[in-house]
Amino acid sequence: MTEGRYFLTGAEATKYLSFWCDLKLDGYQQIKNFKVRKVESKEVQDLAIAIVMDLSGSMGDQRATEMQEAVKKVIQNKRPNDLVSLINYDAKVVVETNPDANNSQLLNLHKVKGLQGFGGLTATKDAVNKAVEVLSKVDNKYKKVVMVFIDGADNSSKFNEDKVIENAKNSNVMVNAIDYGYNVTPGLLEKTANETNGIYHHIYLTDEFNYVFEDLYFRLNNYYVLEFDQPNYGNHTLNMKVCLKDTTIDLTKNFNNIPLPGTVTLLNVYFDTNKSELKPESNEAMDRLLALMAVNEDIKIEVHGHTDNVGNDESNMTLSQDRANAVRDLLVKRGIEPERIRAIGFGESKPVADNSTSEGRAKNRRTEFIIVK
Repeated sequence: MTEGRYFLTGAEATKYLSFWCDLKLDGYQQIKNFKVRKVESKEVQDLAIAIVMDLSGSMGDQRATEMQEAVKKVIQNKRPNDLVSLINYDAKVVVETNPDANNSQLLNLHKVKGLQGFGGLTATKDAVNKAVEVLSKVDNKYKKVVMVFIDGADNSSKFNEDKVIENAKNSNVMVNAIDYGYNVTPGLLEKTANETNGIYHHIYLTDEFNYVFEDLYFRLNNYYVLEFDQPNYGNHTLNMKVCLKDTTIDLTKNFNNIPLPGTVTLLNVYFDTNKSELKPESNEAMDRLLALMAVNEDIKIEVHGHTDNVGNDESNMTLSQDRANAVRDLLVKRGIEPERIRAIGFGESKPVADNSTSEGRAKNRRTEFIIVK
């Protein structure tokens, strides 16, 4: 523990699961069955990071230079495949470099020059919105992240915070915000960070510049995943308590679990061997999907059926199509318009695991859905 902060390791081990002493969904539903999984850098998907630097007049040359030096270290130490975009702003917003993975090129384009060319008023929200726009053009195989450094108030943005949040959510971009100093508007962009699953820091010393950027990058590459049964699709609040020997940490996280368009989502429905009739154990998953489509009337989906490689190609293709059709037919029977659902069987053609093991074959026998609109 350092100055009220805790570094927790090993919390995924079975003997330490009691650390997670109270998990509550939406204020009342106790979560008793859950798993904790540690994710480390080698497992994390490649990142696309837009680093947004405040070069308004209140920064001053010295602080601006130290901030730029801290960003330089992020570039030098990043993972080889991670993309970085550099954006400077005062009242104007300038994209210094578009997303690039080449460290040498990024370092050449990143100029450590204080306030040269800048030094005016501050348009923080406009700068974040530009970063979101830049990242929206990056392939969705990357996890998209903004790191924005703020000194002072926002006194010239055209965009308001709610619009920035809306654009970030629509582009699946996480916004991490660093407020610096004593004269900053309290909580500037804290709401944006919270509502986009980002991290918010408020620092007071130039000595912290290196640490705060390093901390953000480390957290993006090392974290715990808490897994529990999927609630109904929509907005939810998760209240967590982590009970350590000498303290209790309270955490609250808001999340929306409606899948983004194009995201493959496993549908936990069940069939007997070589059969296409949905088993009663499928009702819970089907109820959730039905509720999602009933509430969001513009959503259109594809249901995908898959098999393992046991049997012949033709029979597997037929079985996977019949199972996808069974999901579609039940949704239609319960009131969803047929034109909103397309059923496709892929047979054994798209495995996600090794068919030479029983565990792998079990993963390959799956039904999924994708929101296409």
